[in-house]
Amino acid sequence: IARRHRHIGKKESGMPSPFNIYTHNQLLKVVDDRGPVIACPNAMVVSTDVWSCTGTVIVPFPTILRECSKVHFEVGYKIKSASGTPTFEGTSKQNITRLPNGFMITGLPLDSNWVIFRGTDECGNFTDCATEVIVKDQVPPVPVCDQKTVVSLTLDGTAKIEAFTFDDRSHDNCGISLFEAKRMDNGLPCNDTLRSRNWAPYVYFCCADINKTIMVSLRVWDHSGNFNVCMIEVDVQDKTIPLVVCPPDITVSCSYDFTSYD
Repeated sequence: IARRHRHIGKKESGMPSPFNIYTHNQLLKVVDDRGPVIACPNAMVVSTDVWSCTGTVIVPFPTILRECSKVHFEVGYKIKSASGTPTFEGTSKQNITRLPNGFMITGLPLDSNWVIFRGTDECGNFTDCATEVIVKDQVPPVPVCDQKTVVSLTLDGTAKIEAFTFDDRSHDNCGISLFEAKRMDNGLPCNDTLRSRNWAPYVYFCCADINKTIMVSLRVWDHSGNFNVCMIEVDVQDKTIPLVVCPPDITVSCSYDFTSYD
């Protein structure tokens, strides 16, 4: 309540002005009908968790630029849409934990997500702002190799083994896309460095490898271009039955030297 005084001068009343004072009460109501002015944190890039294809992020509270009362923040998230707008309605509130310095969100899907804040003041006015959190798979696969692999040569004295043959259930949080392998000696015993020195879907072996332990590297890739390597011992064996070709029949005399095999 504001009290106002009005002085009426001598010309208005014909009496001295100190005796012509009127007092009125005026009610002033202060109304806050505007939401707080806030600024969201900058966009963030986080990696997926080690054992899942989703991400975890701690997003700080928005900055309050102008507000005369306390502000309470809520947060939600949704997958970013190229044609949509980042509205608070329809956001997910699951897997969100409030911290002293912001919100921790777990289970964020791979790729781009909107994280949308709603700040509400003590008069019930609110303002929304949004930031972008990009989840990328930056976790390399866990390669698991056979400890030892036995390879038998085929009829022409060679063997061609696919890379995934050396795998022993390697795994990745977002899935494996490719197996590659190469000989660690670059194929020198087989004079095959052109093929064996590079990573490839196949590894080649030859007769020069028989009864030797050949070291082979297996490289495992995931869908995001991350890779990891493990090693295998390969025992090359020749299991083919020898092919014996006898000479044609001949007729000899009684004096023929049977002790000569030439």
